[in-house]
Amino acid sequence: EKFWKVTEIFKEWSSGVKTHRDHFVVGLTREEMIQRLRIFTGSLPDELVKEGLKLKDTGTWKLSEARQKVKGLKLEEEIYPYAYRPFDIRWICYESNLIERDRFNLMKHLLRDNMAICTNKILAKAPFRHILISEHVGDNTYVSGVTKERTYFFPLYLYPDKPKGQLFEKEAGELKRVPNFTNEFLQAVKESLGTEPAPEDIFYYIYGVLYSPVYRRRYEEFLKIDFPRMPLPADYGSFKALSDLGKE
Repeated sequence: EKFWKVTEIFKEWSSGVKTHRDHFVVGLTREEMIQRLRIFTGSLPDELVKEGLKLKDTGTWKLSEARQKVKGLKLEEEIYPYAYRPFDIRWICYESNLIERDRFNLMKHLLRDNMAICTNKILAKAPFRHILISEHVGDNTYVSGVTKERTYFFPLYLYPDKPKGQLFEKEAGELKRVPNFTNEFLQAVKESLGTEPAPEDIFYYIYGVLYSPVYRRRYEEFLKIDFPRMPLPADYGSFKALSDLGKE
């Protein structure tokens, strides 16, 4: 319990996307998504669109209202790769008017060059093997797959929002991404190693530790009931060895 919980290591994190209508906004190919969106935004009456796309109104979403809201939008430009299930990358129309919970405040950082550690808080069934990487926006059950435990995303980098207006174009170009590690954790790593490693090396170290069979066996009971916790590296040699394994 003296180790660093992943929620203390990363500044920003969130559970994955919950679409509430996977069969509509998630597809195996980009072309499949484009065809569905053309039906949705076309001139067919609402009832035919509901029947054809197997959609229905809910307490928080109305098809007719959603069609009006996306009218005129370039939805084809909002189709992105989607981390759907383990080793199963699909495509999503990532438009907030079509999705129940888009988690955009976090997922926007994964629309650019980035990667995230994806893991679970509580396991339905041991052993712990609930750890993957994603370079893409991802689903609420990305890691767990069949057992459906909630997946949480911890990005390596945070990107600044783009300022609006021509006046700020130069400044926007100068804004840079920043590592998503808390200052407290970085300070603890620096004190332990005598130096502050590159953000990618720290990220790979965390991933390497979470794949260690010894770690998984020793802390099996803890890993069932809470987020994983991370031991600080004892020295730079062991840190680098684990980081290289994590990267591999």
